[in-house]
Amino acid sequence: MMKRLIPLALMLCFAVPARTAEPTPLRIVCIGDSITQGRGDHSGGGGQWTPTISYRYPLWKLLVDADAKVDFVGSLKGGFEGNPDWADYKGQAFDSDHEGHWGWKAVDVAAKLPAWMSGYTPDVALVLLGTNDASGKTSEEQQASIERVRGAISDIVTTLRKKNPKVAILLGQCFQEWAPFPAMRTAMTELAKAQGTPESPVTIVDHSPGWVSNPKQPNATTVDWVHPNLVGDEKLARNWFAALTPFLGGIKAPAEASAVTSNPTAEAASFPPVKFPDTSSWGKNIQRTMRLLAESTAEKPNTVRVLFYGQSITEQKWAKLVEDDLRKRFPHANLVVENRALGGFASQLLVRTAETDLYPFQPDLLIFHVYGSHDKYEDIIRRTRERTCAEILMQTDHVTKVADLTEETDPAKVPIQSGKWDAFMNHNWLPSIAQKYGAELCDQRAIWKQYLADNALQPKALLKDDVHLNAHGEYLMAQCVNAYLRRDKKFDPAPAEQWVRTLVVGQDIAWKGGKLTVDFEGARVDVVVGAGGDGRTAAVTIDGRKPSEFAELNGFTRAVTKPEGKWPVKWPVLAPISSEKLLLLEEWTLEAHKDATNEKRFTFALTGSKTGPDGEGRSDVKFVSKSGRVVIAPEDWNVNFAMSLAGIKPVPEQFAVKWKVEPRFVDELKLPAAKATGRENVVTLASGLPNTKHTLEIAGSDATPITALRIYQPPLGRK
Repeated sequence: MMKRLIPLALMLCFAVPARTAEPTPLRIVCIGDSITQGRGDHSGGGGQWTPTISYRYPLWKLLVDADAKVDFVGSLKGGFEGNPDWADYKGQAFDSDHEGHWGWKAVDVAAKLPAWMSGYTPDVALVLLGTNDASGKTSEEQQASIERVRGAISDIVTTLRKKNPKVAILLGQCFQEWAPFPAMRTAMTELAKAQGTPESPVTIVDHSPGWVSNPKQPNATTVDWVHPNLVGDEKLARNWFAALTPFLGGIKAPAEASAVTSNPTAEAASFPPVKFPDTSSWGKNIQRTMRLLAESTAEKPNTVRVLFYGQSITEQKWAKLVEDDLRKRFPHANLVVENRALGGFASQLLVRTAETDLYPFQPDLLIFHVYGSHDKYEDIIRRTRERTCAEILMQTDHVTKVADLTEETDPAKVPIQSGKWDAFMNHNWLPSIAQKYGAELCDQRAIWKQYLADNALQPKALLKDDVHLNAHGEYLMAQCVNAYLRRDKKFDPAPAEQWVRTLVVGQDIAWKGGKLTVDFEGARVDVVVGAGGDGRTAAVTIDGRKPSEFAELNGFTRAVTKPEGKWPVKWPVLAPISSEKLLLLEEWTLEAHKDATNEKRFTFALTGSKTGPDGEGRSDVKFVSKSGRVVIAPEDWNVNFAMSLAGIKPVPEQFAVKWKVEPRFVDELKLPAAKATGRENVVTLASGLPNTKHTLEIAGSDATPITALRIYQPPLGRK
């Protein structure tokens, strides 16, 4: 049986005198959870609800418009809460067969799929799973959930190919903005690269660009932060349709269905190109990152960690466009990219949340933009230099008003006393900070002005309000940043090459007496693990102590709240939280109540999952828990503002705040029989050590599959 639509020339070969043979319909199965099956929209409250239709219905209508011959297949037909009115379209009835199972995890779908598929054989599978699997607050727990999804999707691919070795698999990316979904999207991209074959391609369909989960936003794409509204279903449908077009006889996707490509060429083509000045000096201060990317090969992929950090501007689509461009240009690099921006948090607040968001991530490259206090901006840059070996790409502000076009640009004429804040920041302060700390300064403000002039545009033409970017502005900002992300050997060696040293086992260091002993100076040490560990373990000590005995190697995650009946608030309501004693690996819960005499003051009780009840306090008084493991200062409280950003007003009378202790070490290195994954297997032994001299010992032998050590010595704060 044919597995694709038969090309016209081939169809003619099978023609008979009476009539022309009809092409075999392309059999499509939609595999997923409630997003695929469809469920009710209960956002109206009470007993009223509106049935949502699932992306399958608008996708089917697009296929009808294209006159595509398709057959949806699957073991199910209906939605979770009954069927909406799937109206006939152009004289055809909706083909409602599918494999969407409300509430199911990817691992469970993978287990049941062989039985479900007993009655059909698909030519194309649309797979969108992982939302129900994502769990965990620590990076380790989240990574474990990602690995479970990766394994389940791999099993699904195997099942599909057993029924049809030439099946095409369109792997949809979970679109949620918060952790662990950005990392999950990276994992799915890697899986697609590893498992795709010419006969049975695995194609990524990225639904995340332009997705707005908050249902209270005017451009929201969900009814409840997770399930698509009608706009979201239409968006998913267009993306799927664009990915299906290679199998539909040359049908073209609509211009807006561009999320399947690593570069939104259809959308970008509608905007005037950017004319850059001489770029030969750009990228000088980020060449270690660019070298690692450029030198990555299929046989030796380099791991590169990139963090986008800032506020609402950094949350916008341009950051994803930059990420996609890097993945396209450097397909063999093991890119670990996260966007931890917090809309509404100026530098005065971001300097606090950086304690949980920025420094623990340990990026190789930080791409940074934020408004707010100039001195707090410098604090973030300085601490990044003290605690990490990250190269830094700072961004100037984009243009938002006509007055910006004629502002003074001579730094000597715009000191802070001038009262010209925007000019002071962009032409005095930011350039001086970049020079002081050896950061790369992306002067997108200058590029923006020239672009507006070249194309006779007003600043508002690139904005959707007074400051936030529209699609045109997102395109331009991505182009600005991409222009600085360039490899140029004339700048070698980059300063950061001296901050990170790789010691190759058998060349720079060697096993002796059953131990790998290394004297080093720095704050972080990683090991690169090869294959063949066979489940063995290797004990780790630093300066004769277990890493867990260093107080600096434990840290807190974001302290967030989930008021009763509400979705979690991603903005920290407490930051930063500190400690006086060595932490245990446990979860903390702070039960808060509004003070009856002052609604901006809170009383609370604190409990640790291992420590137990650990004291009571008040938000306007410094609190030190009984164990000394939690210290909260009055200025650490930010409840009203954080909840208001989530649309929660007024603050509930009572709410719980939760966070965890995050280990940034391993006492025992596990050495699994690693399979070839097309990426480095890197394990951090310790991150956050005092930036001074240490002695590392790993117990093992010549057969222990450690190929290298990587030592990180931040350039500032050395002791």
